[in-house]
Amino acid sequence: MGTSAFSRCFYFLGLESHLCWDPSEVPVIEQDHTFLCPYCGEDLSARLDPSGGRRQKFVQDCEVCCKPIQIEVHFAGDEVTFFSAEVGD
Repeated sequence: MGTSAFSRCFYFLGLESHLCWDPSEVPVIEQDHTFLCPYCGEDLSARLDPSGGRRQKFVQDCEVCCKPIQIEVHFAGDEVTFFSAEVGD
């Protein structure tokens, strides 16, 4: 199998096995999103991964006050369309 402008293939150790992908379909894996802690107001950053689904919810502890923050994020492709950081349970 050859390569073209739209696909790239790697052959492993000369075997027939290969991996091909379209570079335009490779998602941005992770991005940082800054926000304020809802408890202490400290500037924080969350590492977001759009490949985890269009709508995600998770808990991240504040690096300063150590309290749990409920984070919800929505994506359209690799773009953040909604982000909230609320007091956690």
